[in-house]
Amino acid sequence: MNIEAITGIVSAVATTATGILAWRAAHSANKAATRSADVAEASERERQWDRLTPQLDFVCVAKDNSEQAELRIRLEGPYALRELTKVTVRIRDDRPQQGTLANMTLLLMQIAAGGTGAKDHVFGAYRFAPKAEGVDAHGRTMVVNGVLAGEDIVCLLDRTSPPLRDAVDLWAGFHVGRPVRITVECEREGYPLWHIPEEVEVITE
Repeated sequence: MNIEAITGIVSAVATTATGILAWRAAHSANKAATRSADVAEASERERQWDRLTPQLDFVCVAKDNSEQAELRIRLEGPYALRELTKVTVRIRDDRPQQGTLANMTLLLMQIAAGGTGAKDHVFGAYRFAPKAEGVDAHGRTMVVNGVLAGEDIVCLLDRTSPPLRDAVDLWAGFHVGRPVRITVECEREGYPLWHIPEEVEVITE
């Protein structure tokens, strides 16, 4: 093989290698640009989700000698949100101060309720009226579909009873003057769920 042929082969190999390196560099640049665009898009979605965090107003009024109460939750904004696809309101259990006699007694009650489902028994002053629309059988959760800005979600509440029949007075003492502890889960199609915890003071008529 003469020198001219060898030189031609070397030149062709070098050209091919240069082309491969250029393709790899362009491919890497495109991948980097795509990643950068994805990060920017995700960041913008997160900012928009944060801007659209529902602004809720809460009012709870005791009725019938505090045997019942009415909890109203209003979607006040933001203006760009306008509507929620679905709202789930959950009642959270009271949490007496750690290390107190009340807390230890509450723990005993929770253990006693274990046979009937401690997770279902509401350890607080009120639960949702079980026969109300959208309420589960235990009165812990209420679901409402299609909530517009400016509208009230009206939740009817019933006084709870202790899991131990002979602990009525002690049970009432736990919850007198305590707020209703809830978490509101707000859904809007195309966005992650919003979780909004709140402790609503109970107003006496």
